[in-house]
Amino acid sequence: MKVCKREILGFIVMLLFTLVFVSTVFSKQSSSCFFYNSLHHTGIGMKNGYDEGFKKVLKIPYEKLGCEHCHVKTCDTCHAEKTHSGYKYTLKTAKNPKTCLKCHARAYLTMVMAKKLGLKDVHFSKGMVCTDCHKGKDVHGNGVLPKSMMEEGAIQIRCETCHDPDPRIPEHTVHHGKLGCTACHVATSVACVNCHFERFMKTHKKRGNFIPTASWLLLVNYKGKVVAGTAMSIVYKGKAYLTYAPYFTHIVMKKGRTCRDCHANKAVKLIASGKGVPIIKMEGSRITFWRGVIPLTKKGVRWEFFDKKCGRWVKMEKVKLSGVHWWYAKPLTSSQLKALEQVEEGCKLRP
Repeated sequence: MKVCKREILGFIVMLLFTLVFVSTVFSKQSSSCFFYNSLHHTGIGMKNGYDEGFKKVLKIPYEKLGCEHCHVKTCDTCHAEKTHSGYKYTLKTAKNPKTCLKCHARAYLTMVMAKKLGLKDVHFSKGMVCTDCHKGKDVHGNGVLPKSMMEEGAIQIRCETCHDPDPRIPEHTVHHGKLGCTACHVATSVACVNCHFERFMKTHKKRGNFIPTASWLLLVNYKGKVVAGTAMSIVYKGKAYLTYAPYFTHIVMKKGRTCRDCHANKAVKLIASGKGVPIIKMEGSRITFWRGVIPLTKKGVRWEFFDKKCGRWVKMEKVKLSGVHWWYAKPLTSSQLKALEQVEEGCKLRP
């Protein structure tokens, strides 16, 4: 059968049109894919937090910090499994906590420190894994890129998704609408403080640049409730900077705190007297941390800063505090502090 040149030319034109159309549609789908517009892929939450906080002292662009390795560039990171003949798609890797902990370093540190302290998370103890709570939208995004994971809707899961507050527990009734679950049911705040950025930039996070702690639990205001918070402090070229933020440390206790853990405790009394809480200090040759619950007010915490010389931390006497960044967190108000100073009769009778 003879095919004329006009038919061949028409076929080629049609083929090229089809290829262009398919590639255009594919590129549009790729660019609008939920995952490519998510915090996991963009890492924009870390960048925004840094730009609004530590960058004011460091003056170093985020792109020069070497943080890009934490961004998930492709779905293969969590969904590719190597086989004898190549790779295949799998959910097994995505459900393995080790996959998450490769980038979520603070969560890994939490597990390490919790083990040392003899603390157990009620969920992990029952064999649960990260993806039992953080499902599709938390991981892949929902089509709208939030400024941070702390923005409304960025994280879908809530304690209340699985747990209804028990009205038979007095604390649930008294604190309803005022306290978030983490204020009572998170065992401790995990924080990395006193990071020396000069050393950080030279050694790329090698051990010795910061001091980890899980000694205290900080209380901050977030979304209209008092919740657990965390702190970070850095030292750079003789200047220091602090960041406070709400944070959910994954060491959850089934039984919450008692009244005495927070009300009229030693930290509350020091803050009320105007003395302030020595959250970190040098005792002899040892660095010690405050132990217990600390309600964060604007000037209620006293910080000290340290440098490492000949393998030992020494107190820095002339370091200047250049600023405090309240990232999604707000300090407790005077009325909230007043409430913490009080111990009601019912509380006095409780253990």
